[in-house]
Amino acid sequence: MLRALESFDHALFHWINQVLANSLFDAFFPFLTNLNKTPWFTSIVLPIILLLWFIKGRKKALKVFVLMIVAAGLSDTISYRVLKSYFNRPRPNHLASVTSTLRVPYGPKSASMPSNHAFTSATVAAVISSFYPVAAVYVWTIAGLNAYSRVYVGVHFPFDVLVGLLLGLLVGRLVSIIGRRWIK
Repeated sequence: MLRALESFDHALFHWINQVLANSLFDAFFPFLTNLNKTPWFTSIVLPIILLLWFIKGRKKALKVFVLMIVAAGLSDTISYRVLKSYFNRPRPNHLASVTSTLRVPYGPKSASMPSNHAFTSATVAAVISSFYPVAAVYVWTIAGLNAYSRVYVGVHFPFDVLVGLLLGLLVGRLVSIIGRRWIK
């Protein structure tokens, strides 16, 4: 059973990373997957978005932001410090048996399962959508594209991002439930 799941995961990886490859995706997904490392985004765009959100949302926005930071830190710690070492699954670009095209200028050295990008973006999406349901479609679309980008650029298998998304949803909802009293 596990071998069949792994074969399916590898086949799905091949389909996303190789078969669906095109010049538009080759430009968009590496950009998206590394947006958090782009100086103009982190120094200009993100602060402006946060400032506008804080001005419009006042106290609630600030409290939700604090919950997002706590949830993101928790998800990153669980993923990177606990689960990656437990599963110790090699990344696609580390396996000779898997044909992969690496579309980022680096190949992460850490283990593959679960995807930190997927875990953290799903956690943040879950917190935001818990307090701003009207934003759910937008934040979950961003989280889904972010997760997909990790497979497309060749650094994760599909199950790595699926597990990351599901765990992120769980952690984000739990933090939201616990933080709901504080927000009100």
